[in-house]
Amino acid sequence: MSRTVGNFNIEYQLRKAAAILGIIQGFTWIILSVICIAFYIKKPFFPSVSSYMDQIGFVMYMIFLSRETATFPHQALKPPVFFGFMWVYLAFNILWVGFSLRILNGKTSGLVLSNRLKQWAEITLLISLLDLITVIILGVDYHNCVNMYGVQTTALEETCANGFLPVLVIAAKGFVLWIVNVIFGQVLYNMSRRMRVEQIYVASTMASSIMVQPNYRAPVYPTSPTASNWNPAGSPYPQYQQQMSYSNR
Repeated sequence: MSRTVGNFNIEYQLRKAAAILGIIQGFTWIILSVICIAFYIKKPFFPSVSSYMDQIGFVMYMIFLSRETATFPHQALKPPVFFGFMWVYLAFNILWVGFSLRILNGKTSGLVLSNRLKQWAEITLLISLLDLITVIILGVDYHNCVNMYGVQTTALEETCANGFLPVLVIAAKGFVLWIVNVIFGQVLYNMSRRMRVEQIYVASTMASSIMVQPNYRAPVYPTSPTASNWNPAGSPYPQYQQQMSYSNR
């Protein structure tokens, strides 16, 4: 059940990498969530389109953040729903940053550190699950957008791609980073369980080593009777009682 110094160093580096990864991603998504919430609450506007990037931004705004424009039929992630998702992302990522800062503290150990690693792993896997759900919904919406008229056209495909695919890639965290998050979440969860088992093992070992000693009484050896402690009637030494009876005759 013991771990070497090398294992401790590896686990510390994993915790440090996971914490830094959570802090960077958490702050990034906090900023993105706040921007989306602000754009949705703000009075609708129609920005000028002078470049291809402006066109992408305009289509994304119209699909997800504009409260005044009509969405295409069967769109699941409509602006009000997307607005609710951003609040959920904001809350989860605030927790992610907080838990990342907690495990970055190298002064904690034992069950305290085990609980913090478990919390970090759980919020990371929960955010990854939310990312997966969001990506699936965006994928379905993209398919419905392309086929909303029953006939696929180049202009329609371009508009749907500009509106959905950038958001889908961002929600999936580039896919590679999403996989890294899942791996780190699983690794730190297993680490927290192992640390908890080790702490329980150490506590039980220490408890079993503390044994209650039986009551021990030193042996009493016979001594010669004296005038101060002699009791003929209750003496356990009959030879002394016999000698005393001869001397009294």
